Amino acid sequence: MMNNEKNISKKQISINMISNIISYSSNIIISFVITPFLINSLGKDVYSFYPLANNIISYLSILTGALNTMASRFFTVEIVKGDEKEANKYYSSVLASNLVLSAIMLIPMIIIIVFIDRILHVPINSVAAIRTLFALVFSAALMNIVGSIYGIATFAKNRIDLRSIREIITAIIRLVLYVLFYKLFPVSIVYMGIVTVIVAIISLGIQIGYTRKLFPGFHFNKTNVSFRHTKKLLASTSWNLVFTFGNVLLSGLTLVLLNILYSAEASGSLSIVQTVPTFINGVISMLVGVFFPVITYKIAEEDIPGAVEQIISAQRIIAIFGCAVITVFSGMASDFFSLWVPNENAKELAKLSFITIVPHLIISCMWILTNLNIAMNKVKKPALFTLFIGFINILLALISIKVFDMDYTCIPIISSLLQLVWAGIFLPIYSSKEMKVSYNTFYPPLFKALIASVICFLLTVFIKSFFIISNWYTFISIGVLIGLISLVIFALIELGPNKLKYYYTELKSKLQKKNN
Repeated sequence: MMNNEKNISKKQISINMISNIISYSSNIIISFVITPFLINSLGKDVYSFYPLANNIISYLSILTGALNTMASRFFTVEIVKGDEKEANKYYSSVLASNLVLSAIMLIPMIIIIVFIDRILHVPINSVAAIRTLFALVFSAALMNIVGSIYGIATFAKNRIDLRSIREIITAIIRLVLYVLFYKLFPVSIVYMGIVTVIVAIISLGIQIGYTRKLFPGFHFNKTNVSFRHTKKLLASTSWNLVFTFGNVLLSGLTLVLLNILYSAEASGSLSIVQTVPTFINGVISMLVGVFFPVITYKIAEEDIPGAVEQIISAQRIIAIFGCAVITVFSGMASDFFSLWVPNENAKELAKLSFITIVPHLIISCMWILTNLNIAMNKVKKPALFTLFIGFINILLALISIKVFDMDYTCIPIISSLLQLVWAGIFLPIYSSKEMKVSYNTFYPPLFKALIASVICFLLTVFIKSFFIISNWYTFISIGVLIGLISLVIFALIELGPNKLKYYYTELKSKLQKKNN
């Protein structure tokens, strides 16, 4: 029975992984095509207000995001225990809380919309359009917040593949709508807001359908709304809330700070550059999302060795795919930007990109540990440390600008250095302590990834030096070649030849069985 469950778990992880890769690849391709089109149509200073609006939503949604993250944990634990009554109470209580919090969030949202030109540097001829954009994006955010409870179903059932299908559908719809709006009507940033609202409605409908399919007995019921369950969630959420707020201070305010302290032009440059780290974060989140439900199950079963095994497996897989992408891109960044946004300064964008993307070499290997702390409900100390280092980030940024009058690149540099401290030192040491394992338990995959990164970066620069990259065909051909070589190097260093041989034999055996 245990072997059967283990095989099912491994099979579902594989299904989730493949579906996530397909989903994320489709999103990358669509964003890759549409982003330069929008920048060329709107101008980078006006375009930057779309990611700015989404950043502000992330600040306002800190409480609801933290609440729903912890709800996933408690809901899943009750499902594992077989207590559907308790799970239903968490479900109804969180949905009610989301409705109340959304109503409260309307107040700051309205204030931001009305006074947008006083809060941010907004081009005079674009104030009305940007105000409308924020109103639409905020409306979509409220729908997403209210409906976020429905995302628990795919998590609790470990059906991340269904979530990936939803993301593929909405990504295609987003692309089609962008093309229709920007080809048929005069150029305006308002269309980005309209598309965001339409996609939010469709996404909510799909998630509700998934919940009814996976948990047909779960419905919102006023009698299941429990103050005790809400209080328990809020007690755990309070620290997750502090952690999220600290994370915003540490890495989420860069775009807003550049707009307020410098100009829309400066934030526009960073908004272009942040597209790639956003992709990288998506790769990391995608891979972490595959392992998180399994780790939560292991923690719920008090299987610490099993949880550690899953965490290290996650670190290795994320390092192979995430760090390989980061390394190859870093070596080819200037060529990428010269082709992607030819009207911008490619070397300046490549420099900014390197500053913002380097911390992700470490974050990619350690991010799974933040989810581990959530699964263990051990978020107090990480929350306090993240909040502290977040305040240090803001303080150092203000001192650098106001006192030393430094270049605007100092803001992302300071943030990146502090992220390295957070992900590379605090997170692995704290997590190993809480799991009562050796302090160096989670470091080997990171050290191997860093060694592989140096090798692959030098290899990228070396191979690239033999070519003149003046078109996408050459760029993609060289990138794919180096990427495949890098994947092999990362796999050899992370897994070792014996492990690779084992996986190859397993795959070959399964293919032969299918053919027979």
